[in-house]
Amino acid sequence: MSTAQERYAHRAYFETRIRTAPAQVLVFEMLRNVGARLLEIERSMAVGLEPEDWESVAVVLDILGELNGALRVDVDPWLCESLSALYAYAAENVLSAVVRRDVRGICAARRIIASLIEATVPTLPALR
Repeated sequence: MSTAQERYAHRAYFETRIRTAPAQVLVFEMLRNVGARLLEIERSMAVGLEPEDWESVAVVLDILGELNGALRVDVDPWLCESLSALYAYAAENVLSAVVRRDVRGICAARRIIASLIEATVPTLPALR
């Protein structure tokens, strides 16, 4: 299989998996993606943030915004309010850290995301 075919097959599998996945799995995958990107940003800040690293910052903020927008207030208002505050706090830390070139905000955001990932794991359906 050529590289282009492999990429196409991987993309098709990923898109199909997303369309058929339960909501908990999607949230888990999104949080894992944010965690991985935050680690990239933290490492790149250690050597100096480059313009291409801004894409990772934009993706993190976009995913956090999407997670925040997907909250269902009608189901559990208290939980939605708490999660919304955590997502907003993480996003503020990321923006502040990037603007100030201070890694502490990224570390704080990573801790928040790690806690959310840890809290999401028990809700995942059993792996087959």
